[in-house]
Amino acid sequence: FELPGASPAVISIFGPDGRNSFTLEEAYNAGERIVRVPLSVLKTKGKHVAFVNSFFGVVKVEFVVE
Repeated sequence: FELPGASPAVISIFGPDGRNSFTLEEAYNAGERIVRVPLSVLKTKGKHVAFVNSFFGVVKVEFVVE
């Protein structure tokens, strides 16, 4: 994800069952960021949803694990 300015952000990933399987809360500087997620978070096949919530708004990403 990319932030236009410094901001705390909360990254949340929800599994196919709708339960929160991963949350990371950190402060980030402006710019492009890469977040590494443990493989165990994505062990369940199906559609997952990730959210990045910062001072600049919320971004939703859907992805499928096969």
